[in-house]
Amino acid sequence: MAWQFDRADTGEGVVQAFRRKLCPIGSIVLKLRGLEPGALYEPRDLDGGAPRQVQGRELLETGLKATAAKRAAAMVFKYRRLR
Repeated sequence: MAWQFDRADTGEGVVQAFRRKLCPIGSIVLKLRGLEPGALYEPRDLDGGAPRQVQGRELLETGLKATAAKRAAAMVFKYRRLR
């Protein structure tokens, strides 16, 4: 289960994803919405990992991969438009 909170006026947003206790699948690809395809974004996993720069088109079409090694876990990603 996942949802996205997007602030189009600032180019920033948050994605929350949850792996439920009985879910056998450890990762999911989340296609984001409302982003500018030609803009550059910096998504960041708040649990760690280095931020990276990604075209909006990639986040819209290919998606953002969310992985939870353990069951009953939550993942939070922040993103911001760079240009």
